[in-house]
Amino acid sequence: MLLIVTKLQAQFCKPYCSSTCTPGTTQCQTGCLSPYIFNATAPFPCALNTSTQLLFDSELPSESNFTALGFSSTSSLATMSCIGTLTYFFLGPFVANNYIYKAFSGIGTNHYRIDVLWSFGIFGTWTGQQLSAIFIDGNGVVTQLANQGQACGVNQTTLNGCTTSNTGCFTNMNKAIVHNSDFLSVNFSSMGSAISTSSAVQAWGVKDLLIVVSKCDSTCSTCYGSLATNCASCPTGLYLQGSICILTCPFYAIPATAVCVTSCPAYYYTNTYNSFCEPCPTNCSTCQNSTTCIDWAAGTDLSNPLRDYLAVWIILAAVLVTLIAVLLWKFCCSKKTFYDTM
Repeated sequence: MLLIVTKLQAQFCKPYCSSTCTPGTTQCQTGCLSPYIFNATAPFPCALNTSTQLLFDSELPSESNFTALGFSSTSSLATMSCIGTLTYFFLGPFVANNYIYKAFSGIGTNHYRIDVLWSFGIFGTWTGQQLSAIFIDGNGVVTQLANQGQACGVNQTTLNGCTTSNTGCFTNMNKAIVHNSDFLSVNFSSMGSAISTSSAVQAWGVKDLLIVVSKCDSTCSTCYGSLATNCASCPTGLYLQGSICILTCPFYAIPATAVCVTSCPAYYYTNTYNSFCEPCPTNCSTCQNSTTCIDWAAGTDLSNPLRDYLAVWIILAAVLVTLIAVLLWKFCCSKKTFYDTM
């Protein structure tokens, strides 16, 4: 399907633009959305902040040769284009109750946030139509409603005649997600019903999917911010003191969790040789060392035949040793030998 733009009322910008575009291009003219920063003298004025890493750039770029590799859909995955001052390429067209989906893995866990930027295009007359983006990871589900009906507002571009005789609405969207898991799936979908007439075509598409990963400081394993003072856990060999990772704890350290503490917690004892908090015997809340328990946890079954009847076992062992000694003396040492009779 070829969608022809007969009148371009405003420039359709990249999804990271906070204002209008440079005439004749899709690049931002005066400002960029976070985590991009603006540089008016650069060929591409919006660049990522140095504290972030662009993990997946231009999954659906505005070029004619992009592919839908890794995406799945209820419909065929083809290129939809609108031609005006510039040519805009979308993944589509899709209709009511269609979706496109892709899963990303291998992101790692040393980040605290993901920013997703994308563009929706909706063409024709829709009734009760709603476009949505759903992001799923190990932390849960985040949903962003992108467009309901034919409402074009801030940071959107209205086109007339994009589907032969119906208006099209291009919408730039962005969503910041608290994120620290290795997985992210993205699902763009439409719900509702469309009014179909012989002269109208209802369609939607997606363009310029950008996924920006905000990484932790290099001293952190996981974190809740970009600074070295925002660590939530530490790499091997470092210990978490408050929210920073250090080589040596000032008081005590729990090696199993790589955390510094001022005193060893329940179920641990202090190893005075290395200042490590080491585990007590199983179900022991307070102990002297790894084998000697002082206080057992409530509900612990303390029955131990060897320990509970230790005195009896000692007496039985003494009797057994005495019996063996008497028998040995009787059969070996109490008989006269040949030399004793000489």
